[in-house]
Amino acid sequence: RVYTQNIDGLDYKTGTPTDVQIPVHGTLGRVECEGCKAPYPSDQFCDALSKNIKDIYGIDPSSPAESTPIPCLKCNKPLVKPATVLYGRSLPMDFFDHKDPDLTDLPLLIVAGTSLTVRPASTVASDADKRTTRVVINMEPVGEEIGLDYT
Repeated sequence: RVYTQNIDGLDYKTGTPTDVQIPVHGTLGRVECEGCKAPYPSDQFCDALSKNIKDIYGIDPSSPAESTPIPCLKCNKPLVKPATVLYGRSLPMDFFDHKDPDLTDLPLLIVAGTSLTVRPASTVASDADKRTTRVVINMEPVGEEIGLDYT
């Protein structure tokens, strides 16, 4: 399985099946209601942004003078946004549902391009069994504070 902290959605362009991807901090590739989690079609969301949200940079003269909420198509609450995890919010349930089973009897864990300082995402590296071989690909050593040993 691929656990990614990137929200840019480029993970979906790699050809990796989406059913094996865990977007730990969500993704800009999906839009949903923060309240009821109902999906919101991306094309409709883009249209709603143009019609409902003020252009604070003054680039689009057709944007409204004031912003108005974009209501959820299911619950009608104004909580529609890209499916990213905002600071202080819980990670997606997929993370918690899959992490421990995925780390059981794992022969190899590849950790790439992360500081390993943000919990609970960093626990993927620290909670793997001591017998699991970890390959860390990063510009500088990371993870000593969570128990990774480079000796």
